[in-house]
Amino acid sequence: MRNLSTKATEPFTFSSKTEFSNGTVAMVKSKRRIKLKNPIHLSIAIYQLAKLRMLQFYHDCIDFYFDRSDFEYQEMDTDSGYIAFSADNPCPDLVKPELLDHYNDHKYEWFPRDYNEEVLGYDTFTPGLFKQEFRCNAMVSLSSKNYICYLSDEIDKKTKKPKVKMSAKGIQKSKNSAVLTPENFESVVKNRITFQGTNRGFRICKETSQLSHTLKPKHVSITTMTSDRYCRMAFPQFLLISKGNTLLIFLSIIYNMDELLEKLYYDPETGFISANALHKKVKEVDSSITLKQVKDWYKTKLDIQRHVKQRRTYDDFRIASSNADSWQMDLAFWEGKSILSGVNINSRLGFAKLIKNKRADTVLNATKQFVKEHKVSVLTTDNGFEFMNRKATTWLKSQKIPILTTTLEIMRLWVRSNGSIAH
Repeated sequence: MRNLSTKATEPFTFSSKTEFSNGTVAMVKSKRRIKLKNPIHLSIAIYQLAKLRMLQFYHDCIDFYFDRSDFEYQEMDTDSGYIAFSADNPCPDLVKPELLDHYNDHKYEWFPRDYNEEVLGYDTFTPGLFKQEFRCNAMVSLSSKNYICYLSDEIDKKTKKPKVKMSAKGIQKSKNSAVLTPENFESVVKNRITFQGTNRGFRICKETSQLSHTLKPKHVSITTMTSDRYCRMAFPQFLLISKGNTLLIFLSIIYNMDELLEKLYYDPETGFISANALHKKVKEVDSSITLKQVKDWYKTKLDIQRHVKQRRTYDDFRIASSNADSWQMDLAFWEGKSILSGVNINSRLGFAKLIKNKRADTVLNATKQFVKEHKVSVLTTDNGFEFMNRKATTWLKSQKIPILTTTLEIMRLWVRSNGSIAH
């Protein structure tokens, strides 16, 4: 007869068990039914739509109505954005003159209606509209969730000083008010130093099961962040806008391109990567550096050249056909455009036609033109869908043209072995 322990492990709800020395068995079972009552799809949709609205606000409103020399994005979150303008009243002082009428007709698609206080108070709580939440004359942006806005015209009722809006992720504001100051944030940028804050809290001691007071230091800097953010943090930007001055004072740390590439490439955590990967990282710091400049820098480094993967070499042998009208056909790509190309195996006569895309119908129409201009007895292609779909194979069969397929590796071998193509 089976014991109780064995019988209890047979149901599908059994997860695990632990047997003790005194014969006691502790079992873990899952629920027979799990009710998924939380509408997580709704929260995901709201979150994604909020991010979409922030992108629409930048591309369709700010970047559309204002010249890029008059504004600079400092920070952006899911539902907020910090923008620096070169004038006290950007709307409508900085709106492009040719778009001023268009702005007046469509501004309430982005901002609350302001023609009376009652309507303004109602539209302030309308989702999708943007309102001014805080205004200041200076801001230091270190990284995501680490910034401070100060020199505000608004006065704090408690401290009787200008209001300050600040964010330091992972640091308690109430316990570190003496540390989280504009001067310390500026010193991180100017002097490239680290300042430290201390968090206070309680935790349960495992030995005594009592509450104990804990202190946990936290660092705010530009060099202690994770490696995936290092490129954006290594050369931060400090933005200062003087009230009453229409010029945007933009200060940034000056660096040399070669020094930047060496710093990013020889970084043990994120470096020793290909030219394309290095270009993606350096673009986060300076978007003006091109891929060609990165590749040229690669060529000057002898230690990098030693680790370049050598291309596979192929023994040269000629491929010919007993049929004079045997053709090979494949798709080629040049600067993002598709080209249907064909070559006669014996004569090396070539055919090339620029097509809009590589869809099956587009390739079939180009193939029909190719067959109309050239005599084709045998056609060899790869096994891609653009050639082996039902419409293409049916049409070729109606034209009595047999089609042969091969693998991509053999097609590459043919291209290397057959030599030049005559046009």
